[in-house]
Amino acid sequence: MHELGFEDHFNNETFDRINYETNICKQDNTITKEIKLPTLKTEIQIITNNKKNLKKEIKDINKRFELIFNELKFNIEKTSFIKLKPSLLKNKKYINKYVAIHNGKIIGCGDDKIELLKYVYNIIGYKPIYIDKVTKEKTVYKFPSPKEIK
Repeated sequence: MHELGFEDHFNNETFDRINYETNICKQDNTITKEIKLPTLKTEIQIITNNKKNLKKEIKDINKRFELIFNELKFNIEKTSFIKLKPSLLKNKKYINKYVAIHNGKIIGCGDDKIELLKYVYNIIGYKPIYIDKVTKEKTVYKFPSPKEIK
């Protein structure tokens, strides 16, 4: 296993600048350490700032990943409902009731979808679930276009 040394935190460009400044100092007969130290402090400050930016970028990526994951999980639960629907329609317990699907299984049913939602969130927490009414008719939701509402 390779341990990162101090040099590994700097790129070649950094060392080229340090070497260039060192050469200039040698020509001027000045002490090399005086010019190297501030340059290294600057480089460390740049690395620290980059680290902060990287942490923020990782946080943003995690948020986007969570949104994508939740959308995917919701669609999986919806697909599970569609697959389960024919068997649900055969069971009087579920006809004209709302069912909550999580991990491909029914985890609750009821007459009121808001109450069912509250019940399910109390059990599993705020995780992606799919709730729909078990009816022979297809549920269609109609939303007006934002352009129509002025």
